[in-house]
Amino acid sequence: MDIIENIRNGKDRRRYIAVNGKVVASDGSGDMDTQLLLGHVPVLLHPNPKSALVIGFGAGVTLGAVAAHKGIDELTLVEIEPAVLGSGSLFSHVNDDVLRLDPRLEVVIQDGRNFVKTTSRKFDVITADPVHPWAAGSAYLYTTEYYAQAAERLTEGGVMCQWVPLTALSVADFRSIIGSFAQNFRYVSIWNAATDFALVGSNSPFSIEVETLSERLAEVDVRRQLGWVGLKDSKNLLARLAVETTGIHIYSEDATINTDDNLYLEFSSPLAIGNMCKLRNLCGMKAWYPGRIEMVDNWAPLFGSAREATTALREYREENPARFVRDLPGLPRAKPPAHPEVTDF
Repeated sequence: MDIIENIRNGKDRRRYIAVNGKVVASDGSGDMDTQLLLGHVPVLLHPNPKSALVIGFGAGVTLGAVAAHKGIDELTLVEIEPAVLGSGSLFSHVNDDVLRLDPRLEVVIQDGRNFVKTTSRKFDVITADPVHPWAAGSAYLYTTEYYAQAAERLTEGGVMCQWVPLTALSVADFRSIIGSFAQNFRYVSIWNAATDFALVGSNSPFSIEVETLSERLAEVDVRRQLGWVGLKDSKNLLARLAVETTGIHIYSEDATINTDDNLYLEFSSPLAIGNMCKLRNLCGMKAWYPGRIEMVDNWAPLFGSAREATTALREYREENPARFVRDLPGLPRAKPPAHPEVTDF
């Protein structure tokens, strides 16, 4: 494992964590947007979460995002590589030093899928950020059997969230991930992050009251963290919704399902390494943007009706296409290490 530091213009310091030579997390703009959404979106979509499971530490940003919601009483992190935890302090400026300071946190050193399969515990929220499916062995974290196991570990009304890459992934492979996930959840949605997607599922219908959502977004730590990436209110957040259940099922119809037996993605996804697939995957999703957003029950006081809201949010997305990829000047910057020598974790 390595920590890489990049300094631009003598002052803009960015840190990256690489495992087996592959960058898996950072405090850069694109990664921060994604990592924060993976934590905040599933918690906000649950009406009253009390327990959460985070699979994979990375830079700790997603864990810190979940921990920002003070209504959560039980917080569990599962991480397969103990050395990754040693990097947590180097990203404390963006993870709120959650490993050291949060008394609710239980850390389990174990393979994430094995934990989900063998534990008897259930959680209101599960969020996972696996490595790209072309990495050797990681396709098992994208199979329909794994998603079924995760669904079993949710409480009634529980919400599952997983990172989905847009780059270096063919349209067929992208549809395979979406279809394999959607097989196991009655209600599914996809949320735009800066460079990727957050895929969210539940076996209970999502039910959002905009007024309540606004109150939860106003919690001190939630507001501060989402403010880093420009998500300052309900409108900004709901504009990130890309596709809901009906569109997802149409989009992924007849997709090849990734299973433990065929392990389709293990052999197919490496073929797209180096290909610029992001635009094709984005365009495929855009075609199914909902004509009416189903998960919001009450739009007041933001909008007067669902149709008005859907139209306004669509226009907002089209008028602000660069907001997902721009540099984010409000992000906290890493401080220079106390000692300049490289630290080996």
